[in-house]
Amino acid sequence: MKRGARAAATSRRAKADGGNVGARGEARPAASSTSRRAKADGGNVGARGKARPAASAAARRAKAVVAIVGAGRAGGALAAGFVRAGFGVRLWDRDPARARRTARAAGAEAFVELAPLLDGARLVVVAVGDDALKSIAGRLARAWPASSAPRAVLHTAGARDATSLAPLRASGAGLGVLHPVVGLLGPRSAERLAGATATVSGDPAGLRAARAAARALGMVPLAVDDARRPLVHLAAVFAAGDLTALLGDAEDALRAAGCAPRAARALLAALAAGAVANYRALGAARALTGPVARGDAATLAAHLAAARRAVPDDPLEAHLALARSGARRLARAGALDAATLRRLLRVLASRGR
Repeated sequence: MKRGARAAATSRRAKADGGNVGARGEARPAASSTSRRAKADGGNVGARGKARPAASAAARRAKAVVAIVGAGRAGGALAAGFVRAGFGVRLWDRDPARARRTARAAGAEAFVELAPLLDGARLVVVAVGDDALKSIAGRLARAWPASSAPRAVLHTAGARDATSLAPLRASGAGLGVLHPVVGLLGPRSAERLAGATATVSGDPAGLRAARAAARALGMVPLAVDDARRPLVHLAAVFAAGDLTALLGDAEDALRAAGCAPRAARALLAALAAGAVANYRALGAARALTGPVARGDAATLAAHLAAARRAVPDDPLEAHLALARSGARRLARAGALDAATLRRLLRVLASRGR
């Protein structure tokens, strides 16, 4: 009877512990907290019973492959950026030698054919010239894999919408746009991506993919209306391409005044950086400086007289147009009175004569 009572007690304890009883009728110890955590994590337990840490974001990304079409400035920078973010990166270019060079610099893998480039890739990024988009999309559609196909295709052309990828619509992949609004110069410029803005758009799946890609690169996604992309892109050109052209014209004027090229660039770069910082902090009207902002018609006339002798027509016309625009902006903001605005506009119209 005593033996039976002990067995019954053991059995009751085992049931309370989940029925975990040994071959000799002894209750086994309850699973440790480490074991329970490991089961919750999918049974990922080390040899000594310690739960292994969950896979890092970089480790998870390493299983995902991004295929980049185009090994130019943007394609090379994006390849290096995705590699740094922990993705496997494949790179194709119509010039195989350029694809190999850029892939080497970016830490990516160069491909010669499109079909193996696409097979098993999660995302395709098309970084080619605007005029080549539809042609490349057609080639991708013809090479599209029957299985293990990419989930989304994005292009990087800021002025074009996702319909430029229309030949790929039948693939079932999401179609979208990922436009890094930053000057890129190949793999070495990949660090510029972090913190920069990327305009994103597309169909629902393409937009989700574009947002996720931007964030993976450390960029800030900004959703824009596809129908207004040309205007958004023009604004970016004003702030980058046109500004660089103006800096080149300013350098030419300094060189005409006797400054060495390196000294001229250093002077202008520092001046422009200060102007951009002021614009960011204050906005355009409050950040404007110079004779127009001061209402100084005499200095403006002296500038124009000097320009007639040393500045070609195109940069002079650009200066006149920007000075008029700045004067009117200041007047709208209440920083110039009507009489001063009329005086400045008269001087600009006369070109300092």
